[in-house]
Amino acid sequence: MKTLIYQKWELRNDSLILTIKSEGNGNSSIDKMAYKIVMPASDKMILSNTYSSNEYLKK
Repeated sequence: MKTLIYQKWELRNDSLILTIKSEGNGNSSIDKMAYKIVMPASDKMILSNTYSSNEYLKK
């Protein structure tokens, strides 16, 4: 089983870039994943990339 460790994040224009280290099964790798940030309302944020879209609501 692999474990994802989020090592670093950065904001670049309207994108969130995560640096992720994948460990397990005897090897490891480091990747970057970018999400586009969309805020259609002041209490709602959507992070999306080619593979998924996640919606967050502020309470």
